[in-house]
Amino acid sequence: MFNRESPDLFAARVGIRRALRGEADFEIVTPGDSKTRRAGVLNWPEQVKQLLGGVDGFVVADDGVTDSRWSVSRLRISGTTSVIGVIPTTGSEGQEKRATFTSTHPHTGLVALVRASAGASVMVTVDGAPTMQTIPASTSWQEIPVTGLSNSTHTVAVSSMGDTFEVLGYRMTYPTPRLKISNPARSSTNAVDWAPGSARWSAVIDGPATDPGLIISGLGTNSATDLAALTTYYNGLAALNVPVLVASPGGLGNTDRPRGNVEPMMNRLYQLAQEHDQPLIDFEKVIGQYTAAAAAGLMSDTVHESTRGLQLEALAVVSLLAG
Repeated sequence: MFNRESPDLFAARVGIRRALRGEADFEIVTPGDSKTRRAGVLNWPEQVKQLLGGVDGFVVADDGVTDSRWSVSRLRISGTTSVIGVIPTTGSEGQEKRATFTSTHPHTGLVALVRASAGASVMVTVDGAPTMQTIPASTSWQEIPVTGLSNSTHTVAVSSMGDTFEVLGYRMTYPTPRLKISNPARSSTNAVDWAPGSARWSAVIDGPATDPGLIISGLGTNSATDLAALTTYYNGLAALNVPVLVASPGGLGNTDRPRGNVEPMMNRLYQLAQEHDQPLIDFEKVIGQYTAAAAAGLMSDTVHESTRGLQLEALAVVSLLAG
């Protein structure tokens, strides 16, 4: 842990405690790459959510591979890492596109974020009951509120025949203040994809009406050879005046991510944390470099942690945030 005395860390601890007491909402957002997202295993943000008793904040639309709570029809994850949410599949013109999410935490509403550059009629189906909405032709995300639900889990689908229909995701709402954790990380993304002003930045970092209470940024692994972009990204986070916790990756140093590349990146993360007076959690000090981590069963492949490795990282984050 670096810069444990940072004001950002103290502000985050106060916000988390207030949320856990039901006094105010507090949202933690975890932008990152595949080491943060981790398809098919219990990633560290999800484990932090469980350990702290948190709930879903913003849930990015998925094709069901990374997040099994989603299912889609004639929609897909874009092949472009800068695009967020799901977009129509090739050949789906004139056919219904649908994105369905089944929640795991009781909630009383949500806001669906969708768009269609050509405009569209959108069917919102809640637990089998449909209602029709119309959204204007726009490149901006349009909000469709769903309110008045019982405080329980729900299955909510948005569908449209519109050929330009896209779904960004759902922002969940609750009857009382809660600690919310949103994980918009996506595999293969780097600092350029998350740069200030990018689609991902505008959608999940600086786009919502209410700023997050804390940003835990796991970016770095895919930006080891582009330190200028990494610097621009973290400088942008600092300019938001929102508490930031920098997460420096662990388990690296094999032939895929040689030490000669990752060490300058890690050093730059420390420098940026110092420049902006932000706390930094070093996952390499939690699980070690690749060889040691793999020998201890903490790696699932040459880059990514196993469930056990992710559990240790989650415990380190919770220990830091709990004070």
